[in-house]
Amino acid sequence: MTSWVRGRKLRRICGVVDMADLEIMAGDWLAADPTLGADLNADSTVDFKDYAALADRWLDEQLWPEW
Repeated sequence: MTSWVRGRKLRRICGVVDMADLEIMAGDWLAADPTLGADLNADSTVDFKDYAALADRWLDEQLWPEW
């Protein structure tokens, strides 16, 4: 699991960044708030930078949890 997911509400519960994660991002899209779950780069805005981070991990599998 990558560090950008830590503390964020994107799921990866199933081990894969998928449509459920994209749905969360779409709900936060272009909002500005430091507490947004889809603000993957922690710049207080959900934008194309965050989308690029999500796309970079799209359908990557996590074979075990990182504690």
